[in-house]
Amino acid sequence: MRLHSHPVNRSQVPARAAIVSFFALLVACGSADGGPSSGDGGTDSTTDAVASDDSAGRADVTNESGGDATGPTDGASTSDEASDGGAEGSGDAGVDGTSGLPLDASGDALLDGSSTPSDGGVVSYDGGGGGVLLFGGFAMSGAGFFDTWRFDGAAWSLIADTGPSDRWETAMAPLGTGVVLFGGVQEEPNNSGVIALDDTWLFGPTTWRQSNASGPPSNRTAPQGRGQYAMAALGNEVVIFGGNAPGFPLFGDTWVFDGQSWSQPTGLGPSARCNHVMATLGSRVVLFGGADDNGPLGDTWSFDGTAWSQVTATGGVAPSARFDATMATWGDEVILFGGAGAAGNLSDTWAFTGSTWTPVTVPGPSARAGQAMATLGTSIVLFGGYASTMALADTWVFDGAMWTNLPATGPSARSSAAMAALP
Repeated sequence: MRLHSHPVNRSQVPARAAIVSFFALLVACGSADGGPSSGDGGTDSTTDAVASDDSAGRADVTNESGGDATGPTDGASTSDEASDGGAEGSGDAGVDGTSGLPLDASGDALLDGSSTPSDGGVVSYDGGGGGVLLFGGFAMSGAGFFDTWRFDGAAWSLIADTGPSDRWETAMAPLGTGVVLFGGVQEEPNNSGVIALDDTWLFGPTTWRQSNASGPPSNRTAPQGRGQYAMAALGNEVVIFGGNAPGFPLFGDTWVFDGQSWSQPTGLGPSARCNHVMATLGSRVVLFGGADDNGPLGDTWSFDGTAWSQVTATGGVAPSARFDATMATWGDEVILFGGAGAAGNLSDTWAFTGSTWTPVTVPGPSARAGQAMATLGTSIVLFGGYASTMALADTWVFDGAMWTNLPATGPSARSSAAMAALP
């Protein structure tokens, strides 16, 4: 899969060209047509999803504030943020004189005492005690979003706050008492293509702030700008792997962020890829699937904070190769849903214990890819995605035994948004 680095005539790009053209700025590296399909063992739900083709060219959020949540049409704010190094500051970590909390590199309190390592240096991760956070995404019309939403298990609320500029194909993960977001992609100001962003943002408890871990690569050690990567929490850090940026080969690098700075572990790992998924499983991060220039992938990997190891599932049973799926922690397992495979969009649910993949054969969301998913207490929340040429706006909750479609009004229809548990 490749992000375009040159002008795109959207009228000449199929709505789901090859493996992921859901925002009509990507080109093929596989052979799926992306249409609704039961795929490889997926079970299509009979429940209708709330869908929109956003044919008006913008996707407006309808909520009590009446705010328009689409991104700036000129894209200038993020281009400046990504290139000027972000907020001013020395970049030195310290201690907040008021709260006594450790500071990140931008001078903002991030971690508290609850993040102190235990049990061999690993912080247990239950996730979602404060709800789940959703940011950004993409409308099928071409609009990017910069809105931030919180879901408490019953209702969505729009957080009226300035923060990252409009973007999609980004990711978030919980860290300490907050959430971390890195990079993503957005459209060029002159609509001539997309650019990959390299800024790092922190959310918590109610506001966004940009970290000084952002900035020109010559001034810092940090991942190159990218989208279509994956991120997951691991103890007192978050881990990202892989991704894609215009004009570059697919990435196969691993980066770790501790709330103050990025570092890069050494050693071999999964092959370069994009649109894969990762989730926390105990003291490890699990990675599954994605896509490379040859098409969808179906391998499983585990990262312990130091080294990657490939996992051969017990019994040889595993999800089919796919990209643009979602995966989240559920107790002592991770749950994977949907995505796009060689035969189209999928609607199957899988559970992974660290050694065994098991299909969860229950009705659930319709076949889709590009949805957002995160842990909420003892459940998992799923929102949106795309089905064929339609963006979706439905909210689902999985409790380990069944999926439930909630009649919650919230973010407008979109795909490729970022979602994470709020500690």
